[in-house]
Amino acid sequence: MVNHSFDHSLDNWKHMDMVLSDLIRIRGMDHILGHDETYQKKLLYSLLMAIWLHDIGHKGADLYGEPHLIRDNHGYISGLLILRYPHLFRILDEDDFYRDLPFKEFSAIEAIYFRRKEGLSVTEGIALFSMYHKSNTPMDDIDYMNIQRKNKLIPREFYIGGIRSISNVITLQKLLKERNLSDEEIDKFLNLLALFRFIDAIDIGELRVGDETEKMLKTSVIENDKRYMYAKMEREIKMLCKDYEGLERPLLLKSLYEDVKEKIERGEQVELHFPEGVSLEEIENYKMITDYASYVALQTTHFSLHESIKRIDLKIRGNSLEIELFTDKTKEKLENEEVLERGRKKQNVYERLVGKDCYVKSEVEGVKHRLRNFFASIKVTLKYEEEVIGQQTMVLR
Repeated sequence: MVNHSFDHSLDNWKHMDMVLSDLIRIRGMDHILGHDETYQKKLLYSLLMAIWLHDIGHKGADLYGEPHLIRDNHGYISGLLILRYPHLFRILDEDDFYRDLPFKEFSAIEAIYFRRKEGLSVTEGIALFSMYHKSNTPMDDIDYMNIQRKNKLIPREFYIGGIRSISNVITLQKLLKERNLSDEEIDKFLNLLALFRFIDAIDIGELRVGDETEKMLKTSVIENDKRYMYAKMEREIKMLCKDYEGLERPLLLKSLYEDVKEKIERGEQVELHFPEGVSLEEIENYKMITDYASYVALQTTHFSLHESIKRIDLKIRGNSLEIELFTDKTKEKLENEEVLERGRKKQNVYERLVGKDCYVKSEVEGVKHRLRNFFASIKVTLKYEEEVIGQQTMVLR
């Protein structure tokens, strides 16, 4: 439903160039990339390659083929493909250690974590930027706690042995420490990852969803996809409830399927309440399917949001990151178009762009403890025919 092809990568490249070039020019390479020149070059090259390769996981891989698995795991899949085939991506100083490893037996994250090697290869750096670019993957302890608080599902590939526990989680920070990077090198990697996550998340321009012709086609595709996901939900929940008898079975089917479907249609946050004794592993696939269905069901309301933004410019001014959004719609028109986001109250497009709870603010929340190393505040300005029609400033306390 959303463009993750060349156009998106090119936008990420342009936006990162606008920000990172200014940061390096104003603060210096040492401040942004660390004092070791060799590490500077490896880190910068890894980030720039990841800008182009981080979404290749949308193609899927031999272990991941269904849409709901690819959506949640595409960053991990991207990293897996990079590790397996560095020669195909023309990666300099390619590392072929991972080419023939049996990733059905352990995850690629575990393979990097347990590899007995000092430092990171360039191939590993590109893979890690890609694997941890999504907001449901834990880059450090603070990020891990934020993800848990939001009740997001961290893919099992990010846990040792696939066992979900705080002691088994492989945050990127933990992985880099295991490879004996210095504290400065770890901080610079994590700070750049946070910046990349943010740049990637705020690319919401019209290219992401297409023009009116694509909207007509995608609207029917969305409806069909939604019905397909509901059918998968029903089949999955019937399998999960097959051992329950009497009244308990129809009650479970109603609360975990019919009621869930109604909540999805209303755009409400879905919380699944299974009987005691049911493990997360048993319901994981169902949880991922309902999450994907929730995502798909609201996509038709997002056309107005994306097609409203014709250009995004970013620049550093003092200690602030300034984001300029350019639209061809008046404030009144933006206020008359609605957009639905799961678990949020209904917003009009204008509110979503520059209101108190605008989309930039929501994307800042998970990474602001790292973005503080670059900026003290972020200002979003909305312009119509070069005239400012809305503004919002976020202080990164």
